[in-house]
Amino acid sequence: MDKGEDLLSLKRTDRSLKSKSVTSQPAKPQNDGGHREPKMRNEREDHEQRKSAKRLSGVVPPIGTPLTDGDRVDEPGLRRLTKYLVDAGVSAILANGTMGGFAFLTDEEQLRAISIIVDEVSGAIPVIGGVGETSTVRAVRKAKQICECGVSYLSVLPPYYFFATQPHLTAYFSEIAAAVDLPIFLYDNPVMTKNSIRPETVAELRQRIPKIVEIGRAHV
Repeated sequence: MDKGEDLLSLKRTDRSLKSKSVTSQPAKPQNDGGHREPKMRNEREDHEQRKSAKRLSGVVPPIGTPLTDGDRVDEPGLRRLTKYLVDAGVSAILANGTMGGFAFLTDEEQLRAISIIVDEVSGAIPVIGGVGETSTVRAVRKAKQICECGVSYLSVLPPYYFFATQPHLTAYFSEIAAAVDLPIFLYDNPVMTKNSIRPETVAELRQRIPKIVEIGRAHV
């Protein structure tokens, strides 16, 4: 091979190396940015999810649950009460809360009461379904069942009966939120549950879980 062929070979090799260098350059920023881009997307998704979850305002009464003998839901009575509240112009109704006597009712009657209220409201105003349970597994199951009743929001109490630490409450609400698609109200009622949700826990949950949109407090 003479000098001309050597020079031509070197030029071709040089062009080939430059071409590989140019085509490989975008891979580095893509890899570096691969960790940041999903985070930016998640921040946007969190923002959009908070915006899409309509905030409630006005009068939101916790509805009582009329009962017949044997602690069965009095359907005609519950329908009359629901209609009365809708006609009175309330902004939403909280079903199956403390006022609704959920702790006295079987799971079946709780779900029946919520379904009756949703049916009677017929989309005129939002219905918030109350979730009160003693453990994470039970609460996740109940939350899913209440979602199937057609409510617009969930109101979730801390677990009651046993004392819970704040990290336990964070895990509790996080698992429930991960199991459902609806916006969630935290319901802080330490008199009834023995477990208060501290402000720093609320702040952490709000930062971590976009679907947590409100907090209700009942410190009596």
